[in-house]
Amino acid sequence: SPSWRRHGQSALLRARLGPRRGGGRCLIHGDSRAWSLERVGQGWKVSTSGGSVTAPKAVLCTNGYTDNLWPGLAETVIPVLSSVVATEPLSDNLRNMILPGREGVSETRRVLNWFSIDGKGRLVFGGRANQEETEDPNAFSPVMARLKSLMPILGEPRIQFRWAGHVAITTDHVPHLNEMAPNLYAGLGYNGRGVAMSTMMGKLLSERVGGATAEEISFPTTSIERIPFHGWRATGIALAIGWKRLQDRLNP
Repeated sequence: SPSWRRHGQSALLRARLGPRRGGGRCLIHGDSRAWSLERVGQGWKVSTSGGSVTAPKAVLCTNGYTDNLWPGLAETVIPVLSSVVATEPLSDNLRNMILPGREGVSETRRVLNWFSIDGKGRLVFGGRANQEETEDPNAFSPVMARLKSLMPILGEPRIQFRWAGHVAITTDHVPHLNEMAPNLYAGLGYNGRGVAMSTMMGKLLSERVGGATAEEISFPTTSIERIPFHGWRATGIALAIGWKRLQDRLNP
């Protein structure tokens, strides 16, 4: 398989360009926050600051950025921030010593880090660090500390890019396909593995939107199940991560 040569790493650009290659007619409007969602006849109307869209069916795919657009949906997932840094392109010598086969690596620790070499030869290293989405280098110090402890051969790594974003965690650790009302669906909760899982979910949602019933697709369609004490999630996340880090130290 051609994928085997990538050692399980995802081809993000290829996935992004795939729908365009398919010849489908689709307009994507970025930076268009939806402020309201309302039933109009048998369909749905989504209103934004730049206008509104009415369609027979609607799908919410907001994952770690789910808000109160639909009552209770945000309370089905726990948003957790994930942080990533990318070094400047490494020399051939360093790349061959760190990941000679360009493997993709994910730790077995409870608070894990992951890393790989991208197509430009950069080391991309991710994990849990800052508490808010920012590019402030100081906020990435936990990720940098772990990177330097794992790969001292790099010395003081020269970082070219850094970013952070929310992933959506579910209590059962699997994605959810929700049907909140007739012709209204949501797919979310990829638990930090969204490149693969959201691609799968996109196929399932397209089947539902295309007319397939819940019984005709190969994944359960569920109603909304709110997580108890969701309002205390920030405190819960901090306590859980602290406990898991302690476990990693005591029982690596």
